[in-house]
Amino acid sequence: MPATHGDPAQLVQSWTWSVAGQLHLRRTKIAERVAQRLLAETPALTRKAGEATQYYVERDVGWLLEHLSQAIALTDPILFHDHIAWAKSMMTARGLKRADLKRTLELIAEVLDEDLSPAVYASAITLIEDAIQRLDTRTEEPAGRLSQPGLHVETARAYTNALVAGDGAAARKLIRDKVAAGTRLPDILLHVIEPAQVEIGRLWQVNRIDVGQEHFATSVSQELMTELTGSLAPNGETGTLVAACVEGELHDTGLRVVNTLLQMGGWNSHYLGANTPKAAIHQAVRRVQPDVLALSVTTPYLAWRLADVIAELRADPQTAGVKVLVGGYPFHVSPSLAKWIGADGTARNAEDAVLLAGDFARV
Repeated sequence: MPATHGDPAQLVQSWTWSVAGQLHLRRTKIAERVAQRLLAETPALTRKAGEATQYYVERDVGWLLEHLSQAIALTDPILFHDHIAWAKSMMTARGLKRADLKRTLELIAEVLDEDLSPAVYASAITLIEDAIQRLDTRTEEPAGRLSQPGLHVETARAYTNALVAGDGAAARKLIRDKVAAGTRLPDILLHVIEPAQVEIGRLWQVNRIDVGQEHFATSVSQELMTELTGSLAPNGETGTLVAACVEGELHDTGLRVVNTLLQMGGWNSHYLGANTPKAAIHQAVRRVQPDVLALSVTTPYLAWRLADVIAELRADPQTAGVKVLVGGYPFHVSPSLAKWIGADGTARNAEDAVLLAGDFARV
């Protein structure tokens, strides 16, 4: 794969013909073949999950292939290794066998060896073999942020417990009472709602809550953020922002927090939200001419879409100069990813994002 540092357009172009591109384009057929072989070998999986087993195995193998192709495209193995660690933790918490994940990776290697050229296969097998070795390490439950001391951590724990219990009324009352008692809104966002949502995600990962509880918690938190910031009247004196999650990304809570904090600081925001098509982002930047474009992605294998968006913006004289701030989980795992996709910067948390956006606006 040719070097692509500093040239996001070249990175996106390489996606169509590189090893990563081949894996991406063939992932559906590869996943189908892997699933068929795995289920033929282990009929107990079908007995456990029923008729939908084939669908779920194909889906999960597709995710593995997407993370593998992303790691190859960006020459960053940690993206794939992190997904394997997540998958192992998630499967272990649900009583599934680590051996099933190991065999899945072995079957992926077999199918890739049959389906791809030797040169292409060689680019993938090193990552797969390394992942298989990592499966033999002890599985540790990921630590929760709320188990550590911190500002308003007791409130965050109580808020999380109310959400997990399905008691939206108690969760809303807790936040409203804190605001009425004088707790600063930025503190509510940064030290209660945001860490609570991170904990909700962790609880789903370790099988303490189901997806319905996770969706309920997110809905309540987003509703509260809208309520608490509904009276804001940003003057735009600090800067103008366009904020969006790329197409396919449905998790926008983190971006909402950053957007709200910037609005509180006087920014005029054009918030596009989750799952925003590339063309819509481009059109918004053309129309608004913002000081900063904030882009977010939580799912690592969608990170290439950020590169695609940025490349298109840079190729258009009307949008080429916009400062692009990126954030989300993949950039926590691999901070260097921001440079590879052509962004101007990334931040590890919402507070840092606000500071960096301010620096961009003053340039």
